[in-house]
Amino acid sequence: MIRKKKKVVYTRVSSDQQSLEMQLEAAKPYIKEYNPDEIVRLNDHGVSALKNKLEQRPALKELLDLIRNDEVDTLIVYQRDRLAREFYEYLEIILLIYTHKVKVIFTATGHLPFNHDIESGIHSEGLFGMLSQIEGMNITNRTKDAFEKAPHSILGYIVDRDENKKTYSINPEYKHIIQALYTDCLAAKSSKDLIALFLRYKKQFGRTEADVLNILVRPFYAGYFKMHGEYQRLEYVPPIITLDVFKKVQNHLQNLIPNLDLYSLTNSKMPLFIPKCHVCCEPLLLSRGLENDILKCKKHRKIRIGIDVMNALATEVVTEALDDTNFEHLESIALTVLYKSKKSLESQRASIQKKYDEIQWKVFTELNFARDKELVHEHLNSISNISDEYQNLAERQAVIEKRIVEVKHLVELVAEKMKIEFNEFHEILIPGFIKEIFVHDGYVNFELYSSDFNNHKTG
Repeated sequence: MIRKKKKVVYTRVSSDQQSLEMQLEAAKPYIKEYNPDEIVRLNDHGVSALKNKLEQRPALKELLDLIRNDEVDTLIVYQRDRLAREFYEYLEIILLIYTHKVKVIFTATGHLPFNHDIESGIHSEGLFGMLSQIEGMNITNRTKDAFEKAPHSILGYIVDRDENKKTYSINPEYKHIIQALYTDCLAAKSSKDLIALFLRYKKQFGRTEADVLNILVRPFYAGYFKMHGEYQRLEYVPPIITLDVFKKVQNHLQNLIPNLDLYSLTNSKMPLFIPKCHVCCEPLLLSRGLENDILKCKKHRKIRIGIDVMNALATEVVTEALDDTNFEHLESIALTVLYKSKKSLESQRASIQKKYDEIQWKVFTELNFARDKELVHEHLNSISNISDEYQNLAERQAVIEKRIVEVKHLVELVAEKMKIEFNEFHEILIPGFIKEIFVHDGYVNFELYSSDFNNHKTG
């Protein structure tokens, strides 16, 4: 008996504070025609696609296992970004969908339908996956912008929160110290004076030198936010210093330290991937400095690396890995299951053919059509059933052979697209190649998702 395939409703929200209700409601019109036992509901609640890889999302992992086992014929999901926000994760998912002929239904109003045609779909769906990743990065940027506009806490201000907004009032304990800091900064005559200034105010604030510099380069203290080079007034923030004083300090800092990138201090460069300490396996922590930003282990002081060095190594390693990828081996792995299925079907067909020949021989050589009418009729029915079963196997084998051709074509497309897209969007795509990075004292070890198809790289 052939097991009936399932209709899967998959939902995901990124935080525990969000609700799945909207996604579940949107799915209802598409499942009402099915029996309840045909439907599987898989929910990832409070699981961020930006912070968790595929194998760290339990419901999604279960969904992909069901598809691999050929137990799903329809996937109902709100929109593409519920499945993945990284290009290569989305590509991995759609490859499974195409291979197992799963029908995909997006329930969000106005969301473009899934392209089920493999020839054009691998391009269009791949593009959607890339846009989803860029949108995910924009969410991160919007979160960062929101924090800059309305921080949870900031030295020099008292923050009051209610359910809908934050309000800011100047902390009288720090107001005059911050104003004096700006005044003394404008009076500094050299970079040596500036360093002395940082050390003096570091003690007054009870913070680090980088924190002192952050006060000087953050327009929030003037009641402004900078976006696309323009200052926007934050009406809810009472200024401690004027915007004119703030601008003068920025120009003065640039004159005192010509190589100081003030923009990078307020919009700090982030690592393309957060590495781990090879000793304790804990993620390295970001530490801002006056000249360089570094990632370091809080337990093991020798384990540290600059963000610029980390990003350069990641780019180099992934570029080499892509160049070294053995797409013939990738094709071989992708086709293994299909070839096994084809061999199994061929074996079943041979067995049925043998059985067919045996019954047919018996009917025409051993039975008397006049005397053994019931037995002849029974054998002829068996031959008919066997013929139907043989035809069914032949059709399934034809489908498998078609899939083999499609996978070969798909691997060619992936190879071509990976190289084209990586050259243009490598900073976005690099995290999709890297599984883990471990920093040692003097070198870095990279573990890549593509390691089955090339050698491990060490930087």
